[in-house]
Amino acid sequence: GLDPNRPAVLVQLGTGDSDVNEKMTAALSGLIGWKDLQVVLTKKPIDKNGNSLVPDGLDLKVVRYFPLAQVLHAFDASVCATGYNGVHELLPAQIPTVFVSNIRGTDDQEARAQWCHDFGYAIRGNQADLHDITAAVKKLQDPEVRAKLTAKCAELPDTSGGEEIAKILFDLATREEP
Repeated sequence: GLDPNRPAVLVQLGTGDSDVNEKMTAALSGLIGWKDLQVVLTKKPIDKNGNSLVPDGLDLKVVRYFPLAQVLHAFDASVCATGYNGVHELLPAQIPTVFVSNIRGTDDQEARAQWCHDFGYAIRGNQADLHDITAAVKKLQDPEVRAKLTAKCAELPDTSGGEEIAKILFDLATREEP
């Protein structure tokens, strides 16, 4: 349902906890002013009381689609939490991305975001600084920034893992011990 003649940004930050809600609003604020932009979210951007987290001036759509990896090439950029799946889908798809970590203790999203940033694969929005999140996301409006991120991601090796898995299975099937 996207207009192919207009830029589109996928935002996957989550909502619910107040800190995540604030990060969502900060990120969406960084998209204001991007001409003809379509913003796609995977979850309705409201707080626990039903209040909108969306600043005025954005064309927003909420879509439920799985797996998103099949449609990532529809997007000109992304703003995403730094979860394992998001990183390992968006970078190989070469989607210019700002990663904003969620700190929940389940994995080290901050280290993952910093690594992506340090090596030039993505931009890290400092999860502890709402102004930094807005400024980092605003960088995605620059076509040169997006082109640079896309080119850097194109340097990543094939991440299918199929060859490696086939070798492991072959070795297991052909070894002599039970």
